[in-house]
Formats: sequence, C-alpha cells, structure tokens
Amino acid sequence: MHKIFLLFLFFIGNSVADSNMSSKICNAYQDGSAKDKCFKELENFSYQKEKSKSKKYTKAEYIKMLITKPYRYIGMQNKRAASIFNIQPNQAGNVIFDSDNYHILLESSNENKISYVAVDFKEKSPCSRSKPFNTNMLYRELDIDTKEMNLIKTRAPTYYFYAYIDPLNKFKTTATCIYDGGPISVSFSKNYP
Repeated sequence: MHKIFLLFLFFIGNSVADSNMSSKICNAYQDGSAKDKCFKELENFSYQKEKSKSKKYTKAEYIKMLITKPYRYIGMQNKRAASIFNIQPNQAGNVIFDSDNYHILLESSNENKISYVAVDFKEKSPCSRSKPFNTNMLYRELDIDTKEMNLIKTRAPTYYFYAYIDPLNKFKTTATCIYDGGPISVSFSKNYP
C-alpha cells in the first residue's frame, strides 16, 4: 500500500524524503499496525532509492505517481505541492496540472494550504448523468480501495454522484458526472463528518 507512495517520494527527490514529511505521513495513521508498516517501509526506502537510482520513468509512470492517493496533498503547502508537479501555483494559489488523461486541481485555502483536490478523468469523457459508472475502477486508478471506505450517498435512480468517507485517513470523497458530456470527477476534502 505504501510502496507506490515511497516510489513517489523517491521520484520527487531527496528534499521531500529528508524533510520529515514521510515520517509525518506515517504518524498520521491512527491504526498502530498501519503506522508500523509505514515506518518499516521508510526504513527500507533508502536502500531501494540507492538500488533504483538509474531508473528512468516514463511519462505514464510519472503521471501515475502524481495521482496516487491524491488526498495526501491535503494540508500540504501549495508551493510544495506545485514543486512536486514541477509548476508554480496560479494567482489564486491553486495548483492546476493537465495531462492527456487527467486534469488535476489542488485548491488552496487562505493559509496557502491545499484544502481540496479534484481529479478529472479526461479519458472517461464524455459521461452522462443518466448512466451509472464504476467508481471502483476510478478509485483503483488512484490507488484507493473502495472497500476501505463507507458509501454515504448516491443519487438514485441515475447514480451520477457517489459520496464516500474514509474513516482510517479521515477524508470525504465524491465521484460524479458534473454535467452531460463532461469528464468524471473525483474530489477529496477533509470535510469528514
């Protein structure tokens, strides 16, 4: 579970790994066994980093690392998040990244911290509000298991909107077809009930 994130830390460089961000992420786990597993993987991280120094990443691998568990950006300073994407925040302080398959918005609060994340799946366009879609597939693409979340709301009978809460990581997420012909969007916030 943490291996993709550790690969992500390797990819964005030593500055993130050395800044104690990784240990803060491990400390965020409430479950003791998950926290222990995270720290064990971090201990192994430096060995793996040395072993794979010469690895070159394809564009697809790079994008996959950026979208893996996007709720992790919540609470991060917008400039730090922008540096991960190798871009600058816009005038509003938001970080916006586009690829062939995704449009990613990291929305910044007044304190310049990311408070909301949205990932639009361009390749899943156009969606229709009258047809249900497979949320498991969408969340799997973001390396999130829907079995670990609780479904709290759907819009029946068309099922164009799904809302979940993740009790372990304390976030709320929605998957929706915002408008007919648009992309399917998955968003994350800390508005946990």
